[in-house]
Amino acid sequence: MLQLRHMVRPHVNREVKNGRDTNCLFDNWHEAGQVPRFGFVEWLACLNRLPTKNRLQSWNIAVDEKCVFCHDRVNRDHLFFECSFSATILRKLLLYLKEHHPPQP
Repeated sequence: MLQLRHMVRPHVNREVKNGRDTNCLFDNWHEAGQVPRFGFVEWLACLNRLPTKNRLQSWNIAVDEKCVFCHDRVNRDHLFFECSFSATILRKLLLYLKEHHPPQP
């Protein structure tokens, strides 16, 4: 996921009127600097600690490991990038951002 950072950054960073950069995971106006819930989920994703179905099953919790959208085995990478449904959502989001908020040079 971190390897894609350079490709995604132009689409999520925006310059605001005070000249500071902001993005969807970091809020310059929040007193802590980052919205805690987003920071926590981001931290869990980077450490591969999100409670995905395959992780729950590894803890002997009875769950169906299949993705509800495409029926492939679910893990962190599948959840965010490999699932055809997730890929479609991400592609549409990036197109929307490109159309409505083109990256600033």
